[in-house]
Parts: sequence; structure tokens; C-alpha cells
Amino acid sequence: MRTLRSSDRWRLSLPRYVAPGTLRAEYARRMIRWKVGWAALVGCALGAAVVTARLPARSFSLSCSKTQELHAPDLAHADATCASSTLYAFGLWPPIQIFLVLAVPAIVAGVVARRWVSALAAVAYVVSIGCGVIHWDSWLIVLLPAGALLAVLALVLTLLQPTRA
Repeated sequence: MRTLRSSDRWRLSLPRYVAPGTLRAEYARRMIRWKVGWAALVGCALGAAVVTARLPARSFSLSCSKTQELHAPDLAHADATCASSTLYAFGLWPPIQIFLVLAVPAIVAGVVARRWVSALAAVAYVVSIGCGVIHWDSWLIVLLPAGALLAVLALVLTLLQPTRA
């Protein structure tokens, strides 16, 4: 009696009319599209971070609209004005946070490639919309439009993602 090797075990689970490796190869080809889709969402997150860095500080500071002066405890440069970019006024941390909050769910969903993880990524984007609403008076409001766009795209990717055969 011949013992089964680990390479033979997966063949037993395939239907007899399918050549070994065909289902796995077809599934891998279909999943490449979805991984590219999740990579596009990471690109959108990078775009949101770049836009956040380039927007003027008056977009995020209520003191600019009230007194035309930038008063914030977390200024990176003391000479920053309302016309200064967010990158100059608040430093590098706000764009990095925006990128991390918006990119990590897409990276995880693209790497794991399971439908339930993709659904959790879509939920994470909905939560980021809530964070944008709660923090409407700071630079975190960028999470509102970016999170809404990414939530819709993630939901579409999740609903159209193929499952294993």
C-alpha cells in the first residue's frame, strides 16, 4: 500500500473530471484582478495623503476662519500662517496618519484575498467616515470624503470578489 505524500492530498479533494492544478490556476488568475483593485485603493489612499499635505492650513483650522491667525498647539513651525500648507504647518504626521488609516485595510484585504477580510476592510472605511465626522474641526475631516470613496470601492470589490471553487 502506497502512502500519500503531501503533494497528493490536495488532488483528492478535486473532482475527478478536473485535471490537477486547473482549479487553483484559474482561481489564481481571477484573484490577480482583485489584488490589482486593492492596490488601486492603496493608490487612492496615497492620493488622499498627498492632497492633505498640500491643502492650506486654513482648511483645517477654525482659528483661521475666525481671527485669520493660525493658533494650534501642535504646530510644527511657529511662523506658519493660514496660507501655509498642512505639511509645513502641522508637520509630516497628519499625511502619514491619513495614509495609514486609509491604506492598511486595502493592503490587508489584498494580501489575504478572502471575502470576509474584504468585508472587514469595507467596514473599516465606514468607521473612518465616522472618525471624519467626529473630528470635523481638524485635519481628520479628510477621512470623510476619502473614506466614503474608498468604502464604496471596497464594497464593490467585496461583492464582486470571486470565492474559491
